[in-house]
Amino acid sequence: GANRCKIWQAFAGRQMGTGASSPTPNATTTVVLSTAVPADCGGGGGGTTRNFVSTDVGKAIPDNNATGVRSSLTVAGATDIVRVTVDTNITHTFRGDLVIQVVGPTTSQVFTLSNRAGGSADNFIATGTDITSTFTGNPNGTWQLFVRDLAAADVGTINSFALHITSTN
Repeated sequence: GANRCKIWQAFAGRQMGTGASSPTPNATTTVVLSTAVPADCGGGGGGTTRNFVSTDVGKAIPDNNATGVRSSLTVAGATDIVRVTVDTNITHTFRGDLVIQVVGPTTSQVFTLSNRAGGSADNFIATGTDITSTFTGNPNGTWQLFVRDLAAADVGTINSFALHITSTN
C-alpha cells in the first residue's frame, strides 16, 4: 500500500532492511544487519552489516610481556569491505602499559587502537571505532585483537572484542 516504502525506510533506519537476517529468533552473534530498502522505494546502496563477536574472551593479559595475548573471531559471508568498526572492552590498572591492535585475516593489515596511551588511567573501552582505512579487500578469515603489556606491575583482562563489517553483499 501507500505506506509500504515508509515502513521499509523505518526498518532500514533501525538496520532491519531487506538484507537483514538471523539464524535463530534469539541469536546474538552472526546477525546480519542491513540498511537496504527495496529498489522501488529508493534503495540501492549502503551494503550489509554483519556483526562478529569473539567468544574466547576473559583472557588475562600477561604483565610486562611482549608476546601478549590474542582474542580471535572468524568472519565469513562478506565480500568487499565498505566499512569496519570495532568494539573492545579491556580492564587494566594502567592502560599506558598497553599496545592494542586489530589484526586482519591476512596479518599484514594491522590497526593500532592504542600505543601505550592513557598514562595511569584504568581500562580501555571503545565502541564503534572506525578502522576502515586500514582494511581492504575480502574480510573473510580470522581476525585478532592483539594486546601487549609492556611495563611491570599492572595487570588486566580482555573482556570483549567485536567487529562490525559492512560489505557490498
